[in-house]
Amino acid sequence: MESALLRQQMLKHTIERALSNFKKNGRENQTPVKVQARISALQTAWQQFQDGHVAVASLTSDDLKATTAYFQEDHISLVEGTYLATFEFMSDRLAQLTTRDTPNTSASDTSTRSDQHAKSRPSLPPIELPPFTATRDRRYTTLLRDTQPQIGLRRVPLLRREKVQVREKSTRTPEIIQRAQDMILEDPGTSLRKLASVLGVSETIVRRIAQEDLRYASYVLKVRQMLSEAAKLKRFARCHLILCSLKHEAAGRIRFFSDEKIFTVDAKVNRRNDRWLAHNLEDVPVVGKTKFPASVHVLSVVSSEGDVMPPHFFQKGERITKEVYLEVLKRVIKPWMETTASGRPYLFQQDGAPAHTSHLVQNWLSDNVDMFWSKDFWPPNSPDLNPLDYYVWGVIERQTNKCRQPNVNSLRAAIESEFATIKHDQLKSACSRFRARIEQVIEAEGGYIE
Repeated sequence: MESALLRQQMLKHTIERALSNFKKNGRENQTPVKVQARISALQTAWQQFQDGHVAVASLTSDDLKATTAYFQEDHISLVEGTYLATFEFMSDRLAQLTTRDTPNTSASDTSTRSDQHAKSRPSLPPIELPPFTATRDRRYTTLLRDTQPQIGLRRVPLLRREKVQVREKSTRTPEIIQRAQDMILEDPGTSLRKLASVLGVSETIVRRIAQEDLRYASYVLKVRQMLSEAAKLKRFARCHLILCSLKHEAAGRIRFFSDEKIFTVDAKVNRRNDRWLAHNLEDVPVVGKTKFPASVHVLSVVSSEGDVMPPHFFQKGERITKEVYLEVLKRVIKPWMETTASGRPYLFQQDGAPAHTSHLVQNWLSDNVDMFWSKDFWPPNSPDLNPLDYYVWGVIERQTNKCRQPNVNSLRAAIESEFATIKHDQLKSACSRFRARIEQVIEAEGGYIE
């Protein structure tokens, strides 16, 4: 019943606001079609309110009706009065617009309609108006009534008609459209406000030119990993190798993806999407940033089945050399992969970091893991191909860095907690997109895919 009452409240608000919204639209912007559409929307809202009232009344007992504000205040009668007043106002406006747009009729037709209208009126007694004389000075009109002298002199202020500023009508001429096109082609980053200033038209006109005439849309600039032509060629070739491996020797194997990331204690803010609801700008909190924030270096591994290895934290200031990385492989990564795989064939992936591609690490992996992609397989500059990069780190950081962490220990605890609660079905779905992304890179000939 609460949802039904909430819907009634929303419909009540819609009907109550219909008249004010209609007036705000302005008489100069009203056409018979637009007014008829407003009337139809009002009728629909009123019909829905009536249907909802029947439903609410059937769901509410007599005892509950006595304590519910909806029934105590008789909302159905209040809304009906508002609806009738709004409907009458809109109907009168529609009649005015229709009469204005209708061509003049002959005098005979007019007299015939007048006679018919007069016959339909009820017979009313004649009204005798008291005689009066009127003189007008600069500010007032004085009405001198001969009858009812006890009323005396009445002074009625004149209603002065205010001057209405008529905005000069700007049209989207072919010349203005062509100038806008030339300026956009010269500098696509030019703002609409600057275009409007140079062209001498309003910003609304420029927006319509860009969207409706030139069919442009405004997009956010993309910030991606730098890809040189040589990197694109190598990325293209290595994606072919990985796709071939997925079709043959790696087919049917569990895939383990690994990656590292540095988390800081500062809050992470998305300047485009993060907003704060407040009445005043002063109520919006300031997100502070430190020059050299404390941080932790994290390594993690996920599987194509949705499994997540608990995060491994490197020591503060520890340099990730080939010896340090090999020790983590031996003590942390391999035991977890063996336990997760439970005897099933698997594949291990790592990126092209210097510690990963060293002969020491490559030889150990060749002798001690079931299968891995060597340093000649993984494409360079390809965070868009690793599920940890394009999914996991974003999910974790969105929660751990929603606000500033007081210290490193608090940050580590938050990271561990988020890794423990990550949704395995969504992670599995993200990993399943790996092959599709490889194919997209091949289709883009090593270029960007997002």
